Amino acid sequence: MSSQIETCIGFINETCDTRSAYFSFTTDDSGEHGVIKANKEGLRLYAMELLKKSLEMEKSPTSEEILFFDEYDWLVDDAGYNLIWGVTPTNATRNEIMQNAQGYSPSLPPSRTQALFNASSSWLPSVIILTGGLVIVTLAALKWFH
Repeated sequence: MSSQIETCIGFINETCDTRSAYFSFTTDDSGEHGVIKANKEGLRLYAMELLKKSLEMEKSPTSEEILFFDEYDWLVDDAGYNLIWGVTPTNATRNEIMQNAQGYSPSLPPSRTQALFNASSSWLPSVIILTGGLVIVTLAALKWFH
């Protein structure tokens, strides 16, 4: 597998024009979502850098040191600062990583709706009780002043 990755790296390196490449992490117009702003050359060169990091991880599988990216003219900081400086290596699988995350259920992966419900389930009963109490007080006040 390593030789195939090295072949891909060599091909990308030979065929991409670094003078026209552009790659940046930024946000959308609302500022709420991180996005990549890039042309095809920049995407390919960034993919090449990720492939290089995977080879470094393969050569030193027990290393936990952050693998920092080199600085390139095509790698631009549109956000005003570099959002991603490198890769923190791990040999764990996705399931192992997720099991260490709080609230993970291996039998049923949470959907976005479930995640939002779980986040609000701790305070939702209090809000319902408070709302019910406000309705009762409001009805009593309306009857009293009528």
